[in-house]
Amino acid sequence: MSSGPHYDQKALLKIRELFAEAEKAIKYIEDFGGELVVPAVNQLRYTGNHLVRYLSSLDGDELRDAGKHAKRATYDAYEAAIVYHLLEYKKFCDDYRRIQISEVIPDYIKHKDKIEAARTFIRDHTKSITRGAKLSEWAKTS
Repeated sequence: MSSGPHYDQKALLKIRELFAEAEKAIKYIEDFGGELVVPAVNQLRYTGNHLVRYLSSLDGDELRDAGKHAKRATYDAYEAAIVYHLLEYKKFCDDYRRIQISEVIPDYIKHKDKIEAARTFIRDHTKSITRGAKLSEWAKTS
């Protein structure tokens, strides 16, 4: 009796969850931006590529790489969402530069500080390991 290959089911389930989260994030940015998030989609392509390699070789490194690309796809999509919102905020500031916004939106300064923190974070943390989690947090609260 021949037994088939022994796939790492736990890791594959985790990658499936990461893939679904990335798809959700990509759809989120597409809903208000109307454009495809190419870097995120490319990361999902790489995920698929590594999964196929894993399935044909059972090389655990391929499985780990698939997971990394799936995470990166989510981060890329959330970053695109944040950048989109930063650009919209800049337009808002330009359009209403002569109006005292805090009289209309009482907690405007608090929101402005959060926006500036996001802008600074993206600019200053291009390689940060913790960047992905923070991007996800900011994108989900926007």
